[in-house]
Amino acid sequence: MTGAAGEEGATARARQEAADWFARLRAGASEAELAAFAVWRADTLNGDTYDRLARQWEQSRFLANTSLGRGRDLSRASVWHRRPVVRVAAVAALVVLIVGGGLWLHGGMRSDQAAAPVAYASKADAVRTVTLADGSRVTLDRSSAVQVAYSASERRLELLKGRARFDVAHDPARPFAVRADGGTVVAHGTIFDVELRPALVRVVLLRGSVEVRADPVVARGAPGRMLVPGQALVYAHGKAPSPPVAADPADTAWPGAMLSFDATPLREAVAGFNRRNAVKLVLGSERIGDLRITGAFAADDPAGFAQAAAAMFQLDLRRQPDASLALH
Repeated sequence: MTGAAGEEGATARARQEAADWFARLRAGASEAELAAFAVWRADTLNGDTYDRLARQWEQSRFLANTSLGRGRDLSRASVWHRRPVVRVAAVAALVVLIVGGGLWLHGGMRSDQAAAPVAYASKADAVRTVTLADGSRVTLDRSSAVQVAYSASERRLELLKGRARFDVAHDPARPFAVRADGGTVVAHGTIFDVELRPALVRVVLLRGSVEVRADPVVARGAPGRMLVPGQALVYAHGKAPSPPVAADPADTAWPGAMLSFDATPLREAVAGFNRRNAVKLVLGSERIGDLRITGAFAADDPAGFAQAAAAMFQLDLRRQPDASLALH
């Protein structure tokens, strides 16, 4: 009895915490909050509870099918926007109703009614794939996060952190757009990657076609850049996208278990491992980064890759005080 009561208490606590996190992420999360959320979600019970909540919220049409949603008082909007605490509390209250009461309301979505944004995040040690309501799939690299908001007229997403692969279900009536740091990737029935790096965003197209657009204030009426399969481009915040170039094959292999390199500069190979693992690799000099490596290596084994590179190029491999691995 005690064990059952304890399990029930843990489940109830996970539901409440999931509701709190869901509300906080909807209101806008900082980098520190996203990191804390990833730690919390690493617990299996927490992760399963949050995913169940996110699916219920995304698939239901709670606000669109209640008298509150249809007859909302717009005169209260200024209070809503001025006080984020009120906004978080209100969202959390609705979430508790859905999770605690098992509420599941279906119905047609009005053309002007967008579903509430839903955030998905991956753990630091695993790639995660999420299937969205329209059948599209989002694969999140390690320590990555994306926000999804669908309406009857568009499918809008935002990459919040890290890198993601978007496998888009064809729907000509609803454009699929991914926003990332000052630009937007628009696609119909295609597969592409978007990666947030410290100073720029990288887009790689695997199938179909996409258009990469800068914010209107940057573009000033200029057309977006079109990509064809096998091409990539980058853009920095506040700047127009660069001309397309051929994508490095290693850039498209990240969701798999192996990383493959073909005469790839060692610095680029090291960067690929560092994006996926907590244990970081460090190069002792720029000259070492110019060395070119060929082969396939387990993506989650940076130590094995470092040992192979050390043997291949007769380098010294040292473990640093911060647990990183340095090649000299």
